[in-house]
Amino acid sequence: MNKIFACFFIVVVLVSCVKKNEEELLSDFKYCKDDSISFSQNILPIIHKDCGTCHNPNTQSGGVTLHNYSDISFYANNGILLGVIKHESGFSPMPKNAPKLIECKISTIEKWIQEGTQNN
Repeated sequence: MNKIFACFFIVVVLVSCVKKNEEELLSDFKYCKDDSISFSQNILPIIHKDCGTCHNPNTQSGGVTLHNYSDISFYANNGILLGVIKHESGFSPMPKNAPKLIECKISTIEKWIQEGTQNN
């Protein structure tokens, strides 16, 4: 009986992990599917989800806050934002001690910058 319960428990845990990863992956792509880039709909959610833990008004890791349009556009317009998320030479790779953002998020941010970092 204990072996059956243990096997059932393991299966439930594995299935829930797969489901959670699938949901996270799908939620990542919702920011990347649009042809028109909106700061409020695309950029801000990416930055808050992937950068907000360390770069918010309370923690300001490295003295950097990425909380609102003026904060984010400052780093976008001076090239630092793309340099760090693309892990380019001469920049501190971000997120720190984590894998690079998925490519669609990077290309969404890059397109927003190329389009003039609009506050839309």
